[in-house]
Amino acid sequence: MSVADIAARFRAGVYGTARRAARRGRHPNRAVGNPAGPPQTLPVPRKPAGKSDCRPTRRVGTIAGMLAADAPDCLIVTGMPGAGKSTVTRLVAERLPRSARLDGDFVSRLVVSGRVGALGEPADEAARQVRLCNRNLCTLANNFSDAGFTPVIDWVVPDRAQLDFFLSLLTPRQVLFVVLAPGIEACRYRNTLRDPRERFDFDGYEALDAAMKRELGDVGWWFDTASLTPEETADRLVREARRRALVN
Repeated sequence: MSVADIAARFRAGVYGTARRAARRGRHPNRAVGNPAGPPQTLPVPRKPAGKSDCRPTRRVGTIAGMLAADAPDCLIVTGMPGAGKSTVTRLVAERLPRSARLDGDFVSRLVVSGRVGALGEPADEAARQVRLCNRNLCTLANNFSDAGFTPVIDWVVPDRAQLDFFLSLLTPRQVLFVVLAPGIEACRYRNTLRDPRERFDFDGYEALDAAMKRELGDVGWWFDTASLTPEETADRLVREARRRALVN
């Protein structure tokens, strides 16, 4: 498939996930880094003598702070394959008091018989299954939000049409949209550091990068993480996403 073909599929709402190098396939977004990380310690408010309250304060301007609302906001973390979405979203979720991490690749693979990958054929069925996955992610996010958990979505959102679809189904919740953007070479390099069973072949970086910048370049927070560790990236997301990434 040529770069032009890949770009056309992106514009049609179908994104590339990558051809897996092993039978054990996952969405090609695993970045290097230890997924374990200690949760943030939130300050405890001082109370007058004779009164006690064990509830932590909600820090204004952080993702943790938005849990004070009746319906927690939703965080969507996207980026090219290899950008670090899976590792970073796991670390962010671990740093929040109440959270649910929603892996789009996992949700898409709930279809066992009849599944067509995003770059598979027929193209119209591939696009239909992408839309189905997007709808299921929004349904899960709304359910977790209603129960008081912050949804943290890990998924490739390649164009404005798909983002608008998410926004329409997540209303009235506010959505934080973060594009991890370490650059094409960083994504390629990270792939070489992966376990051989998890490496993937993906030849559409240039087309996907151009399509995302054209469609989403002025939306949300484009976060250059090339010089940051996954832990540093997650810490900054927790501190700054509420201020930088709001899209509705």
